[in-house]
Amino acid sequence: MVQFDEQSAGRISTSVRYTERRTRNSRSRRGRWGNPRGGRLIRFCLAENHPGRGIVFEVYLGVWDPSDHTWSFQGCSASDKEKAIDWFNGGTHPDVGAQGWGVWKPSDEHGRILASVEIDCESPGPCCE
Repeated sequence: MVQFDEQSAGRISTSVRYTERRTRNSRSRRGRWGNPRGGRLIRFCLAENHPGRGIVFEVYLGVWDPSDHTWSFQGCSASDKEKAIDWFNGGTHPDVGAQGWGVWKPSDEHGRILASVEIDCESPGPCCE
């Protein structure tokens, strides 16, 4: 059996307690996705091919259908498109129709912009026909 001195045992105990507290705290699990000012994840679908890192692109916003348990996308006309941006390195650049999640961020140019936090690697096809 492994023996620890009192200082090591104290560090291990504190580390375990911190991990348990963080796991039980639902906010810590949402921390990397959520916005501390009450932001929430928004489902979106690419209205154009992904242009690359840091380049603004257009998306349609998702609406949950509780009867079918699927996502549909609002409008699908030019006036229904919203602006989004993806700042992740090393990801793929999917075609029209790839879906993802984002959070609203303020934008001087567009008023607000959807900052991507996750996006599909491949497109199942256009969201709107």
